[in-house]
Amino acid sequence: MEVAARDGWQQMLPGRLYRTLRFRDPADGRPFAGVRELSEHEALVAMKARLDGVPTAEVVGIGEVDVGSHLIAYEEIDGTPLSECDDVDAAILPDVWQVVVRLRAARIAHRSLTPAAIVVRPDGSLAVTRFAVGDLTGEERVLAGDVAEVLAWASDRFGVDETVDAAIGALGPGVVVRALPRLQPLALTPATRSSIDHELLERVSSTIRDRTGAAAPSLAPVERVKPRSVFMAAMAVVAIYTLAPQLAGSRRCGVSWTEPTGVGSSWR
Repeated sequence: MEVAARDGWQQMLPGRLYRTLRFRDPADGRPFAGVRELSEHEALVAMKARLDGVPTAEVVGIGEVDVGSHLIAYEEIDGTPLSECDDVDAAILPDVWQVVVRLRAARIAHRSLTPAAIVVRPDGSLAVTRFAVGDLTGEERVLAGDVAEVLAWASDRFGVDETVDAAIGALGPGVVVRALPRLQPLALTPATRSSIDHELLERVSSTIRDRTGAAAPSLAPVERVKPRSVFMAAMAVVAIYTLAPQLAGSRRCGVSWTEPTGVGSSWR
């Protein structure tokens, strides 16, 4: 039995709030969701995935183990994460893409489909884990993110041509082309983004266009607010608060008072 514990809500909040403000569609949205809600959401996505034929572990229990801490108990999967398998080659690509096919058929976006989330069983079959940031809306723009994610890290590990050809063979050219706008660093998970470079993504995009005849698409708008804009706004606020008292003081110094004259106008 495997146990996934969730705690430290206060520690997770700042990062999740930042990503919600910066990105249009952050994987860990709902920044104010509590630990219980997050745990229940993960369990729900995992259970639906299993019911819809996605190879994954069965949820056998969920509950609170301490104040502010919840756990999800999964049936143990006998296998090794793909990220730790050094002896696999491009022959595994059709099976990897079949995992994506199953998720899409269930209209589930995993949103963190890295090699660490794919388990290789002793018989060579695959299973998928880690549904913490899964999405059940079934929106194509979100589902396309999983395709782009696998295209990126699989191309880096197994080769661009092999990965693209296997993707088109499993998903069809239309689905792969719809992932092109998501082939950009900020649309990928931090783990994948840190292991690849922009040149690789350009090669993947170019290969897909060559194979399918698709035109170069515009990149999907990922950021809601750019960090530079946030920085400039913050500096403007600091400048206003710093200069406002000085400006107010200079106005007071430039005012001249004239003593009123006339009946009843004397000062006492």
